[in-house]
Amino acid sequence: MNDTERIEQLATEIRYHNEKFFMEDAPEISDEEFDMLVVELKTLDPEHVVLAEIGTDMNSIDDDIKVKHDRPMGSLKKAHSVEEVAAWANQYPGLVIYISRKMDGLAISLKYVDGKLVLAATRGDGYVGEDVTTNALQVDDIPAEIPGFSGEIRGEVYMLKEVFNRLVEDAKENGGRVLANPRNGASGSLRQFKHPEVTGQRSLSFVAYDIESDNDSFATETKKAKFCEESLPGIEYVKFLKYEYEVIPFADVASDAGAHRKSLDYCIDGLVLTVDNIAVIEEEGMVGNSLCPRAKIAFKFPPDQEKAALTGITWQVGRTGRITPVAEIEPTYLDGSTISRATLHNHANIVSLGIEIGDIVTIEKGGDIIPQVVKIAVRGNDVERTGINYPSHCPSCDAETENQDPNVFCVNPACPAQLEAKIIHWLRRIDVKGLGSRGVSSLHAAGCLSGLTDLYRLDPATVAEITGGEKSAKKIIDGINAKKDLELWTFLSGLGIPEFGRTTSKEVAKKYKTLAAVRAATVNELLLMDGIGDISAGYICSGLLALSDTIDELTGYVNIQEVEEKTGSLVGTSFCITGKISMGKKAAHAMIEGVGGEAWTSVKNGLTYLVTDDPTSTSGKMKKAVKLGVKVIDEAKMVELVNG
Repeated sequence: MNDTERIEQLATEIRYHNEKFFMEDAPEISDEEFDMLVVELKTLDPEHVVLAEIGTDMNSIDDDIKVKHDRPMGSLKKAHSVEEVAAWANQYPGLVIYISRKMDGLAISLKYVDGKLVLAATRGDGYVGEDVTTNALQVDDIPAEIPGFSGEIRGEVYMLKEVFNRLVEDAKENGGRVLANPRNGASGSLRQFKHPEVTGQRSLSFVAYDIESDNDSFATETKKAKFCEESLPGIEYVKFLKYEYEVIPFADVASDAGAHRKSLDYCIDGLVLTVDNIAVIEEEGMVGNSLCPRAKIAFKFPPDQEKAALTGITWQVGRTGRITPVAEIEPTYLDGSTISRATLHNHANIVSLGIEIGDIVTIEKGGDIIPQVVKIAVRGNDVERTGINYPSHCPSCDAETENQDPNVFCVNPACPAQLEAKIIHWLRRIDVKGLGSRGVSSLHAAGCLSGLTDLYRLDPATVAEITGGEKSAKKIIDGINAKKDLELWTFLSGLGIPEFGRTTSKEVAKKYKTLAAVRAATVNELLLMDGIGDISAGYICSGLLALSDTIDELTGYVNIQEVEEKTGSLVGTSFCITGKISMGKKAAHAMIEGVGGEAWTSVKNGLTYLVTDDPTSTSGKMKKAVKLGVKVIDEAKMVELVNG
């Protein structure tokens, strides 16, 4: 595989896992694995469009719950080794550096005016978040009133381990969706926009890590903590550990904190180091446009590991036909729970690791999420090793499989395992409540579901008999019928075509405006779009063609809303921003699109302006802009054009 092919593969994987984590609260890989994908892509193509998409896709959030932050909500740069932390700390000789636990939850902002909570918002993309005020008031640790306080409190909503374990057991007993981990449980629970009562039932917790008061200024981080303790009843501030960076070697600090984190009743995934001087933090500013404060850093704990015997490999079929290997292992206690299964990711990974059934393997629960096999610990002898039971035929439908490195695929469109997964994907994408994987499986087994359109022809009496009563059946059918008006991008992403997730479908819908135009698009036309490569374009076109009959049938049951033409002073004008700008790229993109312009993330034919802080730059974007005759402007000129 050459660099170009690897870049496209990385971009595809990052988009997929970004959506699973930030939009669906259903991660499939650990934080560490995701970070490794991002680092590799940055090394191969540091200006790739997908790097700007990481985080919550605010374009997929309803406008009526979007909130612009008064000041950007930054994230923290991650360090994965003691050496990285030392290199960072050496920039601040003689300054006090305090350390606190890195809470594993969802960052939010609480705004109080004259003592009353008037707004709670998620971090979102750092500039724009989601209004969760109603939900936040369901959290016991977030007071509706703080007498005499006006200002902003930033902190983390999290879920206690005991609460998480209780919810998991309840879900298993009642056939509900099992939460992936406490962090995603907290995120999904707080973001129950239509059902705030669910937030209240989830017993969430809150801890503050930053305060901005209208009446007090703070010289140090520790003074903020003291102010919270003395002046903000009901609000807990994150506890600074009792060592300063230069007093005790950080390696000892990290080792000690890592050893004790399992005894905590909440989850932490690392440590936060901060220069205890607000003036220095503000003076240092952010790292580029990433909203990472230079004078703070997060150290991520390495995942715990254990050894276990690999007793078998189960191959599971997903909605796209991808067949994923799962390791069956001897029950092994790891990081708070007994593990009997662990992911092997894909066929190529098994080959790369050289693993066979009968080996003793090393497993870890990376990021406290998905147990995974990372390497062979002890190779089994020739008698014990029995290969990997490669799936030459689909384990669901017995059709012959295809090896499309790094994965194995079932290419039978009538495969029942794919069908159920596609139906579940459709229901989740259009946001239907009340019908989950167990119900879909039961209806499919009973012959009620042979395709997506059967959802709209369900017989109430039959559904009642299968799902447990008339009340349940009414909830399911009413839920489906309530979702018949769909935005074009929602319809497209709901089809379950590989490479056609939220982000790409939204961009395609914006360009083509109507379903007919999208279906008529060719591979070569899609390749002209920013961020779509050969693989993605091929999947989209072939997928739409293969689903022609399904699409035709669905249009008889749902109403697809066409995308309205843009209006504004900059319609037909496009901008690409490179280098640093004071407002940040995401804010600039929103400003441009607000007056009808287009914000591109790469230089290509048709670009109107390249915006840069350095007209003498010799970057790849600048060279390409000069070659294509694109006009180069600065930030001030861009703002002038926008304000027209």
